[in-house]
Amino acid sequence: MFSINDLANNFKRAAERCDEQKVSNSGNIEWLPIPYIVNATLACELYLKAILDAKKVDRSKTHNLNDLFSLLPKEIQVDVENRCANVDFYANLMQASKMFIEWRYLHEMVAKNVNITANLEFIRNLINSLCLVAETE
Repeated sequence: MFSINDLANNFKRAAERCDEQKVSNSGNIEWLPIPYIVNATLACELYLKAILDAKKVDRSKTHNLNDLFSLLPKEIQVDVENRCANVDFYANLMQASKMFIEWRYLHEMVAKNVNITANLEFIRNLINSLCLVAETE
């Protein structure tokens, strides 16, 4: 049986594979940014839920990373923020908060002419930081 942390690790590995840039037989660079974002943000969500469960914090059924992050004990929030070493941590977290939904249904966002962006460096830092924290809880 898989724990939440095991599932998060699996989605993290899937994201890392999607983030690899490979040269195809035709010489084109292949990269899968949309599956990377979806898998990475789902892994972040699951790491957050694993940490909250370990701390016995009641959590809602949400995909919103900011909502889950705000439930963490303050010392863990500070630890994750420091590990990310990002001056705009909370702005980037807010942007990333709904990425799992928005990027999973990117075709709907495009049809509505919604402009969405992703700070991939922040996502990479966040997923690695949450993974390290989840391992210690």
